[in-house]
Amino acid sequence: MTLLLTPARRRRVGTVHIALGCLGAVVAVVLPLAGIGAVNAASTGESGLLAPAAVLLFALLTGFVAVYTVSLFRKAARWLRAARSPALAGVTTGQVQEITTNRFRTRVGVAVPDRSPSTLLTEDGLDKSSMVGDQLQLEWYLVEARAMGAYRNTRTGRIRAVTGVLQ
Repeated sequence: MTLLLTPARRRRVGTVHIALGCLGAVVAVVLPLAGIGAVNAASTGESGLLAPAAVLLFALLTGFVAVYTVSLFRKAARWLRAARSPALAGVTTGQVQEITTNRFRTRVGVAVPDRSPSTLLTEDGLDKSSMVGDQLQLEWYLVEARAMGAYRNTRTGRIRAVTGVLQ
């Protein structure tokens, strides 16, 4: 039996998260510098933001960016651990119960036999071809707080890397 996602493709999914995390780290460093400049401009009487509002705004934005950056690096580390795992953590089948798509990822509600429904999030693009009722072949490479795996739609044959909480 061949794996749906090769270790190289799992590493590639992790590498994308590392790149986004690095971008977030750069923004988390530049944002406070912009805040310092805005506070200095406000304190010297030039046109700028009010000092207390600027400090609060830039502190909140920097905190948000920093937390999101840490979550991206953690997700990248999980995908890289999944790429190193030699064996599958599990294989099962399921059926699509609901599917919603936004600009960045697809949320797929899957009914798995002998379990409550699970929600999977695509990690390597949008799944525009799956429909409610499609059968999925699921593989799990790493099962932690969130499971890292892949599914193949048996109708279309398309494979997507996913994360999800197994219930």
